[in-house]
Amino acid sequence: MNARAPSPFISALEKERKPVDDIKVHALTIIMMRHAISFLLLLSLAGFTASADDDFNRGPPRPVTCGSVVKLRNQGDGRHVHSLEMNYGTGSGQQAVLGTDAGDSAESMWIVRNDGTEPCPQGTPIKSGFTFRLQHSRTGKWLHSHLHRSPLSGNQEVSCYGGSGNESDGGDLWIVEFDGNEWWFQDQPVRIKHRDTGAFLGSHKKEYGRPIAGYSEIYAAKGKGKGTEHVFMATDGVY
Repeated sequence: MNARAPSPFISALEKERKPVDDIKVHALTIIMMRHAISFLLLLSLAGFTASADDDFNRGPPRPVTCGSVVKLRNQGDGRHVHSLEMNYGTGSGQQAVLGTDAGDSAESMWIVRNDGTEPCPQGTPIKSGFTFRLQHSRTGKWLHSHLHRSPLSGNQEVSCYGGSGNESDGGDLWIVEFDGNEWWFQDQPVRIKHRDTGAFLGSHKKEYGRPIAGYSEIYAAKGKGKGTEHVFMATDGVY
């Protein structure tokens, strides 16, 4: 039996159908490309929005507030205000306040408190001229100064005094001073003045010998100084 020859009609029909099928494929490809482009645009827009939201949530530098737990770093020598459960062998004999290069010590953390008389709810930002106290987070004692002479430079001694109860007096009161911003912000240069004596908190690299070799002197002195020895910044902490 002879094989049937292909129908000329079918061949002609197939010839007519081929360009139509090609057109459909091209149209489908264009539609798919449009969807893909739209999807990529949506992803891009979502990423941009997330990035914008992150920037918005990050906001400006964090303000120092009542209740903040901060480290204070001197702008001149880069040392942190630090304290140990160790007393001075001269002067007041109170708990020593020292300078340290170590930036990761919990003994360099200070809690920002009100002056003991005026209320300052936690989270309240601090203006220049605000009177406050700094409580050592490890021992609960207050950053303090008085007219005793500091051991190395003969300036005004800075110590830790009192405790977390009512053991606090006027020697624990400090005034923060700065220019520019309305509020005290993290990493902002400030000066910290002792209210009773008018002396400014200071730091230098004069170091003690044993048993506290490597630690330097934190002191207070009248006048703002010619350099950055009386300039501090609140750095790491909980704001």
